[in-house]
Amino acid sequence: MSKTLSQWEIDALLNSIGTEDGGLAATSSQAPGSTDRSIKLYDFRRPDKFSKEHIRAIQNIHETFARVTASSLSSYLRSTTSVSLSSIEQVVYDEYIHQLSNPTLVNLVELQPLAGRIVLEMNMKLGLAMLDRMMGGAGQVSVRGNEVTDIELALLRSLGGTISAGLREGWSAVADLQPVLVETVLDADLVQAALPGDIAALLLFEIHTLEMSGTISICIPHPVIEPLMDRLNTQVWFSSSSRKHGSEDDRLKLADGIRGVRLPIGVELGSTMITVGELLDVRKGDVIRLDRGAEAELPILAGKRARFLGRPGTLGGNRAVQVTGVPASLLDLLDDVA
Repeated sequence: MSKTLSQWEIDALLNSIGTEDGGLAATSSQAPGSTDRSIKLYDFRRPDKFSKEHIRAIQNIHETFARVTASSLSSYLRSTTSVSLSSIEQVVYDEYIHQLSNPTLVNLVELQPLAGRIVLEMNMKLGLAMLDRMMGGAGQVSVRGNEVTDIELALLRSLGGTISAGLREGWSAVADLQPVLVETVLDADLVQAALPGDIAALLLFEIHTLEMSGTISICIPHPVIEPLMDRLNTQVWFSSSSRKHGSEDDRLKLADGIRGVRLPIGVELGSTMITVGELLDVRKGDVIRLDRGAEAELPILAGKRARFLGRPGTLGGNRAVQVTGVPASLLDLLDDVA
């Protein structure tokens, strides 16, 4: 026959179990205000819409986008350009929009046939430098400030179209999407791509071009890519990873794209070391002795690296240099590659 335990017997039984299990009793008597919690707080304003697997897949997709965009911009701006993904996180859409500076270059892009829009943003200083390059300049920011004309805004829209086009190849491992640039604005407060409380994937890119650097951000609201979430899995991730080195067609496209990029070529006569005091005493007519002999071959620089050796002279009334060879260090590198 079963016996009903008294409260004293129940407490004694629980205390004995807690002692044997190493701390259960202490846990049950823990003060309500203690910070030693075994549960994870859930922020209902920031629900986890993207799993770690989703984040890895999106990261790989946009690493491909970064490589494609670097090639496209190098050809478009006729200047060597690098683009790299620096971070990815999930944010509340409204918080992202409010942290953008004004003015800034904001492009609203549709990934057809998906419904909704994503945001592709570039800081204004970088955008104006690219605009100057597109208009025939050296790629410098105008002193007139951030004001742009309608014609300049149309050129910036064309630039946004060139950048967003890389999304198609980046997402090709998941779905056949067609990026369409819908609108380009300079005021982030006018952007309405999602509901304020929507969760979004925020990707930040570092871009180096025209001897300056800046950032590009892409904000992808979860409702836009929700139909594709089941495809953002490990299989797609590894599939994309296997494409990192690219096919032969990809390499040919890249080579064709950079053929029109213009590189500065220079000749280094020589160098030497002097003290600050000697530098302060330098006057017109002084002669500084360099570390190269008069008959020595001079390094020919492409960008900032020595690619050839040559001898200076004149041609048609202009200074010129005749290529005579390749630096030994470059030959060693080519031998290692071969």
